[in-house]
Amino acid sequence: MSAATGGQQRVLVVDDEPALRALLADFLGRRGLAVREAADGLAMRAALAAEPADVVVLDVTMPGESGLDLLAELRARGDDVPVVLLTACDGLDDRLAGLGRGADDYVTKPFEPRELLARIRAVLRRSPPRPRRTAARPRGEAGVVWLGRCLLEPATGRLRLAHDATEIPLTAMELDLLRVMLRHQGVPLPRHRLEELAHGVAGGSGGRAVDTRIHRLREKLEPDPANPRVLRTVRGEGYLLVPGPGEDAIVTTS
Repeated sequence: MSAATGGQQRVLVVDDEPALRALLADFLGRRGLAVREAADGLAMRAALAAEPADVVVLDVTMPGESGLDLLAELRARGDDVPVVLLTACDGLDDRLAGLGRGADDYVTKPFEPRELLARIRAVLRRSPPRPRRTAARPRGEAGVVWLGRCLLEPATGRLRLAHDATEIPLTAMELDLLRVMLRHQGVPLPRHRLEELAHGVAGGSGGRAVDTRIHRLREKLEPDPANPRVLRTVRGEGYLLVPGPGEDAIVTTS
């Protein structure tokens, strides 16, 4: 999986087939595109929260959330990132359903990678430049992590709003929880495990104290606590931390 560098155009490939993702990452990467991969909707949201994409290649048929559902979610929240759908259905109604939800193009499986590349480049040519976020570590400040609308210094426990540097108090236990989740970012942790790792409590209270701290942290970190993007709940698995700028991030265009 390649990372975006310089002015490379950024492609996010969302597909539940690892072999197909690897093939496309290699093929597109060797042709000058910066490719990231996501296996499902949760990983797609995390990837886009960390860094925008210039185009999303999105499989329609995936277990759990379908590509059409994810596309509808993107458009509902005002994200106009170009989307090329991958679909095994080539009927007119299927194509119209995808285009009707806001897709920019579609490719029918099985497909020739060169065709997908041509469609990606065509979509990129007719799309305006997408925002590029500044680095999550501000200039001259070491050890700073961007969490939603805030910047956190894990070593000191200092938390402040990104846009005006207003200090936000953290309790010792809230900070312990964030430090543990930062060490395990990208991995959902169940409540009892968080309680054990952060507070040294084996068995504990069944996670009620953790739930309370997560709620308070969301109020501090999330631009919209009712729809958390930084401290997420993964059904049946636990809580997941997704670092990255939120709505108050400074952006530039290029």
